[in-house]
Amino acid sequence: MKFGVYFSFRRLPGDSKPWAEVYDESFAQMRLAEDLGFDSVWLTEHHFSDDGYSPSVLPIAAAAAAHTSVIDIGVFIALLPLYNPVRLAEDAATVDVISRGRLILGLSAGYVTSEFAALDVDFDRRSEIADEALEILYGCWSGDHYSFIGEHFSVSDVSVYPKPHTRPHPRIFYGGGSPAGRRRHRFVVETMNWSREPELLWLYISDDADAAWEEWGAGATHVHTRYMRWTKESGGDWWDADPRAHFIAGDVNTAIKAIENKLGGFRTEREGEAETLVLGMNMPGVDDSNIRRSMELFAAHVMPRFQ
Repeated sequence: MKFGVYFSFRRLPGDSKPWAEVYDESFAQMRLAEDLGFDSVWLTEHHFSDDGYSPSVLPIAAAAAAHTSVIDIGVFIALLPLYNPVRLAEDAATVDVISRGRLILGLSAGYVTSEFAALDVDFDRRSEIADEALEILYGCWSGDHYSFIGEHFSVSDVSVYPKPHTRPHPRIFYGGGSPAGRRRHRFVVETMNWSREPELLWLYISDDADAAWEEWGAGATHVHTRYMRWTKESGGDWWDADPRAHFIAGDVNTAIKAIENKLGGFRTEREGEAETLVLGMNMPGVDDSNIRRSMELFAAHVMPRFQ
């Protein structure tokens, strides 16, 4: 079992903390994750959110590479239909070079309708757009003088440089529970040669189990409310109304039990074991020292039980 830490670079709406400080704290926490023996840090992407939810995930990945040395840098996930796929191929290849092959690129079709409307992309055809974009990524990374003619994109005699450090392309996965998403996931696994999507667990550890939700709960509740709004906007209903059904705060023993339950459910539902468990500890509005302490407790007392 490998463990990663999840970052979305958010602050609570109305918070006056400078954005540069939000980013500085997160990059420092990434360095701490590397020092503590975590295997990966994971970045994410949404758009036009007043909490600052990281909209430019590839530039952040390049900065994460500069702030760390050996830890993997995962994108969980980039919204593929919102990109020009040739530019995405260039940007991802560049991050893979800067990081010397540490990039893991997660992709998805997306689900928030307002993001597609603002960027003038047809939400109802996002799966078709993603299919073409994924094929173009693979073509751009695999060789030179690449051409493609599709319904949504046309590419003529393109050669992407630099090529990725990882040959023939960065590690990649495709997230998505729909039949179309699963088809693309099989394409990624069979054609592009990588593995399972990581599992995300929203988890915070405190020295005092009774104080954990007080330290972390405001940020977790905000994040929960935002995801509920986005999923309802797109017609989904997979978020329980109680944030504590999704966000777990407690002591070391709470964390161990949560991971055992998560892995048990994963084996039952998906007939396999997760390769990487990504911990969503960093919440907007939570004190930096508390996040760092949670990471330290996890590394010292939880991680060794599952490695």
